Amino acid sequence: MKKILPVLAAFLIGFSSLAQSEISKAYPKEGWTTFMEEFIKKFDYKKPDDFPKSISEIKFKVKFDVESDGSFSEIEVVDDDFNFQNDVVRVFNEMPFWNAAVFEGKPVRSSFTLPITIRLHSKSSEENFFKTEEEITNYKKILKTNKIELENFEFNCNCTLEKSSADEINKTKEFSLTATDRYAFYSIIVIQATSKDIRHYIDWIKQKPEMYNGTYKEIQYKNRKAIEAEHKVPNNDYVYHYRTIFYIEGDYLIGLNVTSFNKQVMNLTYEDLLENFKFKK
Repeated sequence: MKKILPVLAAFLIGFSSLAQSEISKAYPKEGWTTFMEEFIKKFDYKKPDDFPKSISEIKFKVKFDVESDGSFSEIEVVDDDFNFQNDVVRVFNEMPFWNAAVFEGKPVRSSFTLPITIRLHSKSSEENFFKTEEEITNYKKILKTNKIELENFEFNCNCTLEKSSADEINKTKEFSLTATDRYAFYSIIVIQATSKDIRHYIDWIKQKPEMYNGTYKEIQYKNRKAIEAEHKVPNNDYVYHYRTIFYIEGDYLIGLNVTSFNKQVMNLTYEDLLENFKFKK
């Protein structure tokens, strides 16, 4: 029987709050990792055998408001092809309240969109996806298929841009890209830097274990000091693997993230991204 492996894309949601001063987004009191784990446990997924064999992935979004007291309202499942609405509402009603958004020092009501992906997999996330050197070489070639060229950066990948957004108040740009084979997901964030010292952000990560509940280290990337973080989102015997790098270039803090259902795929994709990513000043 196939296993269901859900992933909640929280990289951009969580990290974008770093750039905010007077405005702070709502977030789970228990932290993103714990919130995701509890959401997954409580969500009554259909059995994989109930899905058509042609479907390998289910994607939908949950839109909701976080009230000033941290409670949830106006919960709505977008693109609800599998009638998850009632169960999602039930799960939110069972979850702890969040820390509300803050504006000018006061808690306020805010809107939130949580993207959720459910993948159907039978392989262990720790097992090598590619078994031979030839398979690895072919995958690396595929990673050069497309050229993504935007105003702020360019790089080669086998991916397409799915979503981009800009926050003029906080000088933040966010980009979400998906591999055409759905093996990996890319997240890129460009923020007006509040400090030229990368250690400032190491301290921030230490103070935010709920957002990055994993390992981190200071490394050299293109002759710059950088922070590299790794964490996993478990689902029974399966996990989604995240690997992220943060570095300063000019007046900007850059965040590059790759997520995959398989650790080997994640590492190969991440290393290729770092090798050919070019930021445009």
